[in-house]
Amino acid sequence: MSRENAAQTRNEYLREKEGREEREARIQALLNDEDELLGKAYDSRLVRRLLAYMRPYLPQLILAIFFMIISSLMAVVQPAIVGKAIDEGIATGSLQTVRMWTALFLLVAIIEWITNRWRISIMAYVGTKVVADYRSELFRHLHTLSLNFHNNYSVGRLMSRLISDVGVLQDFITWSITGLFRSFFTLTGIVIAMLLLDWKLALVTFSVLPLMFILTRYWQVRVRKVYRATRQRLALINGYLNESISGIRVTKSFTREEVNAQHFYDLNRSYFDANVRASRLTALFFPGVDFMGSLATALVVTVGGYLVLQDALTTGVLVAFILYIRRFFDPIRELAQRYNTFQATMASSERVFGLLDTEPDLVDAP
Repeated sequence: MSRENAAQTRNEYLREKEGREEREARIQALLNDEDELLGKAYDSRLVRRLLAYMRPYLPQLILAIFFMIISSLMAVVQPAIVGKAIDEGIATGSLQTVRMWTALFLLVAIIEWITNRWRISIMAYVGTKVVADYRSELFRHLHTLSLNFHNNYSVGRLMSRLISDVGVLQDFITWSITGLFRSFFTLTGIVIAMLLLDWKLALVTFSVLPLMFILTRYWQVRVRKVYRATRQRLALINGYLNESISGIRVTKSFTREEVNAQHFYDLNRSYFDANVRASRLTALFFPGVDFMGSLATALVVTVGGYLVLQDALTTGVLVAFILYIRRFFDPIRELAQRYNTFQATMASSERVFGLLDTEPDLVDAP
């Protein structure tokens, strides 16, 4: 009986696998050449065109960058303040010194919070304005194109460009531009602070970076393709929903409800499978980054603890280093995550600019 159950389970698995392969083959057939563009992780031509839309808001961008620099500096000095409070206050039994460093720590934290808040608010405003200008220009341009273009370009794909692709640009402007600079600036500041505190412990912390590089590279190579697949399938779902709802009278007239439902199931299931693959890669990378931080902490505690026992290092410096380690890996995680966002922005920009660069068949005489 167990053999029969095993055989039945295996047959069900094979049928499911065959069905999944057939479904993916149908999905791939729906993806045209434009949707298959993987795009470059960085394209200077596209970046220049994107920055041109942001030029009218240059004063706001400069102000946001200023707030970004201040918040990064505040984040970098906080662990050093804690170390000073321990060495100059707790170790000496001076309550007044502890209160002074505590008040300074709170002041720095408040400044970081305020500057971060204003940076995010400014970039959200700029992102919304740029995308509104961008979407309006694209909408006006689509109305200048001929009927022949609209006959060959489905409504669903146009909606995907106007909504999904332009939405990617808004996320990039709002979160990624100053976020990338903030992560890089903070990481640089933390490295300098660690080297100034104790170069030996800094080298111990940096010893895990080769493993971190291998993990990041492994994740980036694979997640780039997987996230592209999720974006493609979501675009297909949005396009099919739009066309199905707008063409509901045709569906009813030809009794295609079941056919349309099955096709939507295939699209939805393919999107689900792509999301599962992306989730598995994410579940590998981000806990891996946390483990690298824990490994670096263990090494620093071991070496630093020995130095403290030998009176070659103060307890405050060791505690500051442990705090720096957590802050050290946060920007690395952020930079790795933004890599995929940046690549998605390049792909979305290329598709949208491709529409904007499409010339009308007939041009009105001046």
